[in-house]
Amino acid sequence: MEQAAFIKKYHNITRQHTDSLKWDALQARYGNPDLLAMWVADMENSKCQNKLRKHYKERVAHGIYGYSITPDRYYQSLYRLGTGTPWS
Repeated sequence: MEQAAFIKKYHNITRQHTDSLKWDALQARYGNPDLLAMWVADMENSKCQNKLRKHYKERVAHGIYGYSITPDRYYQSLYRLGTGTPWS
């Protein structure tokens, strides 16, 4: 199966020509841009959940991108993710 057919079958989003390491580096790394890119784990199998996209939009809307502290709720969510406890 060629790259374009694979993308069309399994993904609605074409990541080619978006500076995607997985897809745009095939020619440079392996000499063939039409390979199935299975050499890198890329989170392209589904879109980010709407709830997360909404949160990201709110975070970047103010336009200030300084360093932040890592709040306890971050670690708590990782713990819940690892234990299978439902999200609050």
